[in-house]
Amino acid sequence: MSSVSVFSIVFLHNGQRYRRICRLRNRTGTEFFRGAGTTASPEGVQRTAGCLVRALTDNDCDVALLGVDPERGTDVTFSPPYLRADFTFLVQADSRIDRISHVDQPGERVAVVRNHAMEFALKGKRLRADWVYARTPDEGFDMVQAGHADILAGIRPGLLRYADLLPGSRVLQGRYGENALALAVAKGRDDWLPAVNHFVLNARTSGLIQRIIQATGLDGVTPVLTS
Repeated sequence: MSSVSVFSIVFLHNGQRYRRICRLRNRTGTEFFRGAGTTASPEGVQRTAGCLVRALTDNDCDVALLGVDPERGTDVTFSPPYLRADFTFLVQADSRIDRISHVDQPGERVAVVRNHAMEFALKGKRLRADWVYARTPDEGFDMVQAGHADILAGIRPGLLRYADLLPGSRVLQGRYGENALALAVAKGRDDWLPAVNHFVLNARTSGLIQRIIQATGLDGVTPVLTS
């Protein structure tokens, strides 16, 4: 196996936000390259999950690091998951909300990324709050900062980074869903599946994923040890 390209989702805002998530994904991609026997490097790109799926199906890349989502399963095949993180909410300093069950209340404006796993996990749970939609996590955070939303939905590690940028804000304990990360290849690319699955299973049993988490300093995620 002499060549491979890996795209990872990287959301950056002024070069700061999601930097640790970027490091974790790129470090995972680098380790995959090493196992694939190539000296290439992963390409960190500012793309939504939908764009990454299209990059796979259009053969613009070979492997992508994606959140596992059954709706994407019609176009891509996922490896076993290697990492998981909670879906939860960030609330502002003056918010009286202290638990996830209190978020869905009349008058609360909740920002969520449209067509993202964080939105899919909310299906059937959005009844009374006003939901406002963003294209990326950064855009959702900007809505909160600008006063267009009161609460931000997202994955815990990303929300923890946003909390550092919004004094007094906090990330709620508990979860409304779970985001499992895996490697993905386009449907029909069976030539890639053995290498992808072998890498993930070996990384889980060898402790590689835990070492990557520690090396990148990313909070709010846990390695997946078994399926």
